Amino acid sequence: MKEKLKLLFSRDRINTGRQPELDFMKAYCIIMMMITHSIDELYVGYSAHLPSKIIDNVLAQSIGAQAFMISMGIGIVFTKKNTPERFAKRGLYILVTGQLLNLVRYALISGIYFVISGGDLWAKSMMFLTFSVDILQFAGLFFLCMALFSKLKLKSIHIFLISVAANLIGMLLGGNIATGSYAFDQFIGFFIFTETESYFPLFHWMVYPAFGLLFGDILQHVKNKNAFYGALFFPCAIVMAVYYYIGINFEQPFFTVFNDWVTMCHPGIFDVIMQLIANTAVLCLCYFISILLTEPVMKIVNFISKNINRYYCIHLVIIAAFAISLDIRDLPYLTTPGQTYLFALVLMIITTVCILVYDRFLLKVLRRASKGRGGEIFAVIIMVLSAVIAIWAYQGIDCYTNMINDYTI
Repeated sequence: MKEKLKLLFSRDRINTGRQPELDFMKAYCIIMMMITHSIDELYVGYSAHLPSKIIDNVLAQSIGAQAFMISMGIGIVFTKKNTPERFAKRGLYILVTGQLLNLVRYALISGIYFVISGGDLWAKSMMFLTFSVDILQFAGLFFLCMALFSKLKLKSIHIFLISVAANLIGMLLGGNIATGSYAFDQFIGFFIFTETESYFPLFHWMVYPAFGLLFGDILQHVKNKNAFYGALFFPCAIVMAVYYYIGINFEQPFFTVFNDWVTMCHPGIFDVIMQLIANTAVLCLCYFISILLTEPVMKIVNFISKNINRYYCIHLVIIAAFAISLDIRDLPYLTTPGQTYLFALVLMIITTVCILVYDRFLLKVLRRASKGRGGEIFAVIIMVLSAVIAIWAYQGIDCYTNMINDYTI
């Protein structure tokens, strides 16, 4: 056994370059994310269409955002010059980006509907979602945690064990906290799930990037990636199949994300363990696919992977704008698979064009503007504006739209 391990692993970190399988996994996540959000946000009655149901109710619940966060953790390991200061700066940057996204898709777009409708309370309530937790808020908080972990010189195994403990705490407290103040519950929802817009609370979700850190550390010692991923794939794929079979077909208290979608936001340790194994199987598959791809195809994959945050932000704004435009004109949402998947394709194309235009015409301008104290001033404006809008929107409303009430009042 020791001899086999010596053939597979090195004591030194020898595998420290770019990992094509990681780029492919992130590209897969981005494409599936845009399809999933098209289905979830716009396709009325999608559950009657089996492929859409599988994408939205099965894959997105287990190998969607989870794969994103695992990829983020692995990417941290392979990023050079990781220091507490860099982690903190990165975390703050992501938090500001998340707030800018919320300002556009909630404050601006819902605000337009609020004005056009003559003061619709639903639109005002949607504007309060400017203060809510989504995946960018989670990622920003995790990077701030990484700044602390790095300062304390913790190893990946220590961070993973801390994240498991955090998840167990989340299991005990998630959904059981209600202070009587919706705004304060929403603040708590950034860390532990509450019945607010609390999609990716830190305590419940930090286990995924922490696992990525642990996996990335191991991966850097691998001598033979073919043998490594080959040894992992089949047992992980079998466990993944068993997880899907039990979770989908049987009511039980352990694997709940497929039959109670809200528990995806606060996954228990049993779902988490199975999802870590399932996403490992996906990463193995991504490796074997990536080594077969030609260089031009990998360039496309790398472009998508490199622009992961831009794809995320831009496509959500487009979806939100499209949905509100339908609401304003009192038009129906998408009602057929053909309409939905055509929309998803157009969404991918438009988002990619926006990224190319941004790189070509806006990137240099914004970089010059953010030099010196320009970036800090912009960040302060974003945060202050977010606070002002959230405080205003909080007034005069008895019921706040969120995932729990399906965004109705």
